Amino acid sequence: MNISKTKYRVLKTMADDLLKAEEFVNEIGVETRFNVETGGDEFRPIQDILKDIVILVNNNPTIIDDAVEQSFDTIEKIDEFLSKYNLNDIERSR
Repeated sequence: MNISKTKYRVLKTMADDLLKAEEFVNEIGVETRFNVETGGDEFRPIQDILKDIVILVNNNPTIIDDAVEQSFDTIEKIDEFLSKYNLNDIERSR
């Protein structure tokens, strides 16, 4: 299937933005995929991911604003950040 360069750029931008969103959701502690520890690459249902985000934000009203201000360049920094919040009742990343 051939597509125009413009359509390709739009689709690539959309895919890149979705991957950035997934990375952010994982950084605030919500798992987006099944069996990550074993190399699983299947997405959890979006309803479950959104439910976990809602629970997380309800339990931690400032977590989104606080996360945007952070630079998560290591797993240790993510873990240190998340240690300050209530992550009960959600499917955790890591």
